[in-house]
Amino acid sequence: PVGGSTKSINVRIVAATNSNLEEAINHGEFREDLYYRLAVLPISIPPLRERADDIPVLAQHFIQKYSDSRDLRLSSSAIKTMQDYSWPGNVRELENLMQRLVILARNNEISKSDLPPHIQLCKKRVKRPSL
Repeated sequence: PVGGSTKSINVRIVAATNSNLEEAINHGEFREDLYYRLAVLPISIPPLRERADDIPVLAQHFIQKYSDSRDLRLSSSAIKTMQDYSWPGNVRELENLMQRLVILARNNEISKSDLPPHIQLCKKRVKRPSL
């Protein structure tokens, strides 16, 4: 019968959130017992806007992922402009942009003029050190 016997298994759960769970607990929006079950080894990764030095490496990774065997690269002005942008959509926004740029690339170099206007026109932000 279903449920007639038990079997032990060993599992790990990896969960991610962009919410402050401690604050959610304080407001009664997240169960404290569940938090402590999940928070065995918390890893905090700052948003992309705080890791501008990671942008060239991540962008190149996504270019390679979507370009098959084409030898595409970003110009230095494109990289600089991307580092000045705040990336409200975080790494997913960067990945989607790189996929779009690979599809639309006319030659082997992606330049600043290939970036969407809202990124080209962004104001320079204060640089923060990468962690």
